[in-house]
Amino acid sequence: MNTYDGLVWGTGDPSLTTSSTATFQRVGTSISTSARGTSATVTVQIAADYSDVWLPSAGQLSGVSFAGPQRKAYGAQFRYNLDTSTGVVPQRLRGGDAYTTHAVVPPSSPDPTHATPFGGEGIAPEFTAFLASAVGQWTNGVNGTWPQVMAVARHLREAGKYSDGAGDEAQYLPGHSVGRLTSFLAARQLVGDDEQYAAIFALMANFLGVPTRVVLGAAPESGGVVKGKDVHAWVEVHVADGSWLAIPTSEFMPDTSKRPDKIPPQEQQNTSASVVPPPNAVHPPTTNDSPDQPNTHVDHRRSDKQATHGGGFHIPHAILVVGTYGGPPVLAILLACFGIVGTKLMRRNRRRTHGAPSTRVAAGWRELIDHARDLGGAVPAGQTRREDARSVVPLGLGPLASSADAVIFGPGHPAPESATWYWSEVDRMRGQMSNGVSRWQRLRAAVSLRSLRAPRRQIVA
Repeated sequence: MNTYDGLVWGTGDPSLTTSSTATFQRVGTSISTSARGTSATVTVQIAADYSDVWLPSAGQLSGVSFAGPQRKAYGAQFRYNLDTSTGVVPQRLRGGDAYTTHAVVPPSSPDPTHATPFGGEGIAPEFTAFLASAVGQWTNGVNGTWPQVMAVARHLREAGKYSDGAGDEAQYLPGHSVGRLTSFLAARQLVGDDEQYAAIFALMANFLGVPTRVVLGAAPESGGVVKGKDVHAWVEVHVADGSWLAIPTSEFMPDTSKRPDKIPPQEQQNTSASVVPPPNAVHPPTTNDSPDQPNTHVDHRRSDKQATHGGGFHIPHAILVVGTYGGPPVLAILLACFGIVGTKLMRRNRRRTHGAPSTRVAAGWRELIDHARDLGGAVPAGQTRREDARSVVPLGLGPLASSADAVIFGPGHPAPESATWYWSEVDRMRGQMSNGVSRWQRLRAAVSLRSLRAPRRQIVA
């Protein structure tokens, strides 16, 4: 996964690679490859509880053949990303399906610290700016790009704790959006699992000028069985010869036995107590109060009355109290709302303008679905575009889903005008979706965090 949009690491944005092959293409069941390594034939049997578009594979494919009653449909739908060696079947593989791949497995990666980074364009600065403070602290006094990258890895490994959020550690949430990783860095302890550590290490390396990507894979058990516990994320570095060299998780992630410290709950202040003003000071008598001296005693009651009825405008005490104690929380809420709206505007602009036309079309569809989710639509993760459209039937997104599939999976490379037209339709449909709800719903959607979080997968009974 070599792209990052502030929400997730993903694949297939040609603007971030040196190859024009960084999209999912129709390649047939025989794939031309120039990779060097060991040839391997791998047969995969899908377990009953798997249902996804991703085709698990090893190495760089040179061929694939499907088995079972859906073999022709799968063969026709199969798409392959030559740049990231990633395959998908839009119809979704399900339990009981099987296929065989022919692949070239590269040799063990050499030490990436002795290689020269490729130095191409990395992740957009707006998605890594939040890392500046932490990277500056962790690399203080370290000179050189690679030493700084390894200093970041060492800090994550030594200072971090491991938790997958299970049991009584449910406060450690999944996800790797900018918001999730910001809270990861701001917490009293660095706590997460492969997802957070790989995502943030790859972003920090990009911030330092070393192009990296995140890889999701598994080391099969003896007998070839792959279970959820075998799946891990690691980081690969793009080097000058065009290859990707792996940095194992042991370099940047703490051992799984390093569990987070149990933080006692903070003492709660008694916020319900009334604020009692100090009593009026009583001064001892002085010689100024003697009968033969001028009367310098101040009549406070008269002064208060004069302050009330004349002598200029005075802010009532109650308003001062409310402004003093209520102002900061209100200001914090307003700043958070502006931040959410600004993040969404920045995301929309990037989706509209960055990448090849097919990438911009795919991003336009994501913008529509995110807006539907913010308005309250239930759109599970892992669906095809047409399934997404069926999830929000009243919105009438079916034609736009079909148009996106035609542009992305059609023959040849789409023209830039295709993306421009598609985004005009996206804007039109977003306007219709917003006009179909109340003003309160529109305001709530504008500051909703639903589209900034990874959607939940639908549980199939």
